[in-house]
Amino acid sequence: IRDSLRIGGWLYLLLIAPLGFQTAHSADIPQPQLHLLIDVSGSMRWTDPNNLRDPATRLLGELLPPEAYIGIWFFGNEITPVLSPRQADNETKRVIRQVARSIRSNEPWTDIPEALLAADRSWHENTDRNIILLSDGMVDISPDEKVNHRASKRMFVDIIPRLVEQNVRVHTIALSDEADTAVLRQIARQTGGMSVVAQTDTDLQRAFMNLFETAAPRVGLPLVDNRFAVDEHVKELTLVVFRKPEAEPTRIQLPDKTVHNQQSGTDAGWRWDAAAGRDLITIENPPPGRWAILAETDPDNRAMIITDLSLRMQNLPSRIYPQEILDSALVLINRNQELNRAELTENLDALVTVENQAGETVFSKMLNDLGREPDILGGDGRFDYRLVLDEPAGTYTVISQADGPTFSRVIKQKIALAPNAPLLLTLDGQYAEQDDAATENDEQEHSSPEWQVEVKIEFDPTIIEESSPVFSGYWNCPGVRREPVEQKLTQTPTFLSAPQGFYGPDCFLQGDIQAQVLENRAITIPINRKLPEPAALEPKVDQPPTDKPSTAERSENPLIATLVGLALLLTMGMIAFLLKSRAARQRAELINQAYS
Repeated sequence: IRDSLRIGGWLYLLLIAPLGFQTAHSADIPQPQLHLLIDVSGSMRWTDPNNLRDPATRLLGELLPPEAYIGIWFFGNEITPVLSPRQADNETKRVIRQVARSIRSNEPWTDIPEALLAADRSWHENTDRNIILLSDGMVDISPDEKVNHRASKRMFVDIIPRLVEQNVRVHTIALSDEADTAVLRQIARQTGGMSVVAQTDTDLQRAFMNLFETAAPRVGLPLVDNRFAVDEHVKELTLVVFRKPEAEPTRIQLPDKTVHNQQSGTDAGWRWDAAAGRDLITIENPPPGRWAILAETDPDNRAMIITDLSLRMQNLPSRIYPQEILDSALVLINRNQELNRAELTENLDALVTVENQAGETVFSKMLNDLGREPDILGGDGRFDYRLVLDEPAGTYTVISQADGPTFSRVIKQKIALAPNAPLLLTLDGQYAEQDDAATENDEQEHSSPEWQVEVKIEFDPTIIEESSPVFSGYWNCPGVRREPVEQKLTQTPTFLSAPQGFYGPDCFLQGDIQAQVLENRAITIPINRKLPEPAALEPKVDQPPTDKPSTAERSENPLIATLVGLALLLTMGMIAFLLKSRAARQRAELINQAYS
């Protein structure tokens, strides 16, 4: 009875929340906007002979959430706008299917710089701006290689910095190994985007999935062994099912145990698009209950939904760095309003996990809206969390899930972890050298040398904007001493010296370095490094006494002094004789050579 009342009360609050409960529009989470640039140059006949750009474009169109914006341009030597930026409603998706069928490969040149400029002119306000560049990556606008070189240089010197300033990320897809992957990878890296290579038809579909989940992650249902539960709030269900070439056709089992395939799944409200190694199935007003995908399981299979009761994740960067602090949050949405009533959020179970490319979990954290770690403020409708990755470089999937009494929601977002941290910190300790002039009294002569700790901080100027890094923290020996330190890192490397006496088994340098990366965003790197302890001093060893008389003693003995003087005179005379003899021989040889 208690559970029934709790569920009933939760649903009642959910229904009346838009009518007057404290809600806030999710203005701090910008809507995604994607501008798709499709290469239609003649070289695509070789890099994309089967025109796989067509099914990939249809896949992207179907996956877009309705709140997203989408624009499409064809480019070769001309730039052709084929879909002006608009929201991804059903009519827009119908147009995208028509656009996909008109993709060609017939223009002589490939003007990537002008294509990027065209896609940078039509952004809406308060959107997360992304360009997806589908090309073979060759900046090719003339038979003159000098002209092509100048165009490529202009792209990286003028156009890419402009995109960065506009907070535009460019994600690139190379369609084969013959593509200029170095150019595409550099474009993505400098703008904070993701770069992928698609060598087969299935690779291209998965690449679009990855970029979609980077630029415009969409809410879905948890999929376990190809099974999932549809609740009554779901208005539209989109299934993505990947299959091998030899696999049996995909089938879908509904809650009433009836089974649909591509032929039977043509009823009103169903769209079934099978192409390029995947099935894309869209079902309007799906009946609630347990569903099953009757096909081989695949980590890229998805069950995505359109619903009033949704989940949003605060956007994460596409490209992150080892040890970077990422602060994010989950927000429950009902009819485009954030729900921040404690009666609603306290009954949610929320979880964030991170998986590597092999599907292994490298991070997992239970979330709450009760003000307990990692939440910041209880009852505000935000399930806060902090993420720090220091794993091998590669693509990772951040999976955010929320489970209520009557529903489950999940969002998956792809992020790329760079191979190297942009900042490097090293610590060294040594004893200070003593002053040679020193010390006349015994106390000073026998004083211990001073142990000094020096910190060296270096940053990569190809990633970090110069003069932007600032270290802020403490020299900290818990329970003994603590002293603040703040240092602007105006050059690389920058050196810091610990105050005298900061060493011991529990002494640390703690804080963080904040900097601006060239892709126009701020990063924070945490610092918590143990200070080196003094090394053991080598004891001074007294020289053993010898039987040899000192210089002073020798000088006081007249006989010894006379013998030493005679020995020196004989040595000097011998040296003079040898030099004179050598000079005479050389003169004789020169005379003989002159008359020979």
